[in-house]
Amino acid sequence: MRQATLADLDLLVRHRRGMWNEIAKIPKADLDAADRIYRRWGKAQMKSNRFAGFIVDVDREPVASGCVWLMHVQPRPNWKGPPRRIFSRCSRSRPIAAAATGLASCAKRSDSQRHEESK
Repeated sequence: MRQATLADLDLLVRHRRGMWNEIAKIPKADLDAADRIYRRWGKAQMKSNRFAGFIVDVDREPVASGCVWLMHVQPRPNWKGPPRRIFSRCSRSRPIAAAATGLASCAKRSDSQRHEESK
């Protein structure tokens, strides 16, 4: 696994789009628009060190990716949590064992984090 750079942004966008294609029926025009917005957002977040992407390569081919980012939480009445939360997203380019291993690790961390946040 390696950390993504700005040069990997198109790959992260492709993997994210693949995730949306797998989990929802979203019109192509909506995905195209979301890709453009995500690419701009991801670039700005990477440059500000608030976003980190990770890529699983097998035989020098990227097969999976995941991202984590800091998100400021809006203050609200009775809020006792931290001013920021960490969010994550995992996706893959094709279902192979190595990708599944890397994604399972990422998803496990993400699931336990969501469980903690829901308490």
